[in-house]
Amino acid sequence: NACDVRVQTLPRRDVLRVRPGNNGGVHIVADDRNDIEVHTRLQASAESRNEANTTLRSIDIDLGATLSASGPGRDMDGGWSVSFVIYVPRNSNLDLETHNGPIAVRGVVGRMELSAQNGPIQLSGVGGDVHAETRNGPLQVRLTGARWNGAGLNAETQNGPLQVRLTGSKWN
Repeated sequence: NACDVRVQTLPRRDVLRVRPGNNGGVHIVADDRNDIEVHTRLQASAESRNEANTTLRSIDIDLGATLSASGPGRDMDGGWSVSFVIYVPRNSNLDLETHNGPIAVRGVVGRMELSAQNGPIQLSGVGGDVHAETRNGPLQVRLTGARWNGAGLNAETQNGPLQVRLTGSKWN
């Protein structure tokens, strides 16, 4: 196995779009900041360390309009994945899509389009106009505060459990 972690600061953008590749995940954390700090974790596995390092070097990370990862096709003996942990301003708009990886968003208020094919979605303390859908994974929502802040929440899972927790002082 081989692993690499990269950290980069980007200017704030109207909508943060992230596509981490076939097996990658995205974790968004609200922070008191005006820019975006991206922690990119690249992982590769193969029969030997040399092969894993070769795979790791062939992964391409694009931090342009859409934060994305691409790499070599997966063979029988190894694979790769890229996960993003991203610290954003508290009021941010998100467009996140994964295939076989998780999505987590904590403390962000904004317009959100969140879609996971085969991964879980976990939302905590979010607000705004939030649309979250997972096809084959669990969906967890933890709402905080006294009321919803924003237009609303539309959360759907097709083949997974749904858990909603209200932890505010009074929900009505």
